[in-house]
Amino acid sequence: MGDPRALFALICLVWGTSWLASKVGVSAAPPLLFAGARFLLAAPLLFLLGGKGDGAESDRPIGRALIAGLVGIAVANAMIFWGLARAPSGVAGLINLSLIPIGLYLFGRIAGVEAPSGRRRAALLIGVAGLALLMTPGHGTAEADPLALAAITVGTLLVAIGAIAGRPLAAAWGPFRVNAWTSLIGGGGLLAMSFAFEPVLPSLPAFARPDVAISLGYLVLAGSLAAYTAYWRLLDVWGPARTGSYAFVSPLIALGVGAVALGEPFGWREAASAVILLFAARLALAPSAANAKN
Repeated sequence: MGDPRALFALICLVWGTSWLASKVGVSAAPPLLFAGARFLLAAPLLFLLGGKGDGAESDRPIGRALIAGLVGIAVANAMIFWGLARAPSGVAGLINLSLIPIGLYLFGRIAGVEAPSGRRRAALLIGVAGLALLMTPGHGTAEADPLALAAITVGTLLVAIGAIAGRPLAAAWGPFRVNAWTSLIGGGGLLAMSFAFEPVLPSLPAFARPDVAISLGYLVLAGSLAAYTAYWRLLDVWGPARTGSYAFVSPLIALGVGAVALGEPFGWREAASAVILLFAARLALAPSAANAKN
């Protein structure tokens, strides 16, 4: 399904720009409803593209799909999108992106699918240092609701748990099918929560707004169909830690988009962080002699 480095570049580009699209959506529509619509609209398209798996069967595939869909998508995105509606998009993206590689490596080690690696631990520390520099006062943290930031933090860790649980399904079912099933399960869970906690019917006209429709379309086609499928493929080919290193590149794209589209600042602190993050990404992406698959 394409060169892994090209898939990695696709993930970096799409997920570096998706926070702007998500912010537009949750500013006009309830966050759970908007997130649920994104995954439910993507699911049937993914099933059409799915085909058959090309690997050995996974043990307990239904249980893994439920964990990946309900925990890694439904509950995780409920918390992330709820927090995004109450926090600046740049801060939300930085928290999410900084924790993704840490969560993937941590839970991958717990699950026994990641071998100890001093180089990757160093890459994580360097990357987190670069992101911490970006999140110093003056970059929106003072304006954010602490509860919203906590929700984004917990939701991000749940994304990592779902990814580790669902990783064997990428080989058993293929990346399109595992993406389709987890999107269907997760989107259904988000929609159920939306009906329970949000004014769904009065909010439907918001989806007719051009900016909301364009943002939703971008998240469905680029985010769910392209980037999420590439993500599941890389989890199988590269392993959690190396795949998660996209989180050191996407913030740089987010900064550029914010500077161009929203007039956000790009000064010495952003430039220094960019150098640190790119170095961390290069360190994390270097092939491992001990385990080339990761």
